[in-house]
Amino acid sequence: MGRDMKAWKDTDEFRPERFLAGGDAEGVGPLPGRKETRMMPFGAGHRFCPGVGLAMATMKGLFELKDFHRNIGGFQSIGFFPKEAFWIKGTTPPKFLWIHSYTSIL
Repeated sequence: MGRDMKAWKDTDEFRPERFLAGGDAEGVGPLPGRKETRMMPFGAGHRFCPGVGLAMATMKGLFELKDFHRNIGGFQSIGFFPKEAFWIKGTTPPKFLWIHSYTSIL
């Protein structure tokens, strides 16, 4: 969110309710287009971020996985079971990766 005092009230204050219906920023969106562009996290004009589509798709995917991270110890409670996994090694610490992600028994 920009810190332009002409566009926003209390720019240094965290107030997410300003974007809800009835708030002073109702109708403001992160992407240029039909909505106002007071908030431009991906820039604008010739300096517009070319990776905006990838960033938005990644965020959508992360929000869809929120239940998995909350129930990491109990896959059965959400209906997912790991099929196959392996360890990878490199210059960074090893990371555990799921292959074929998850399968549902329901």
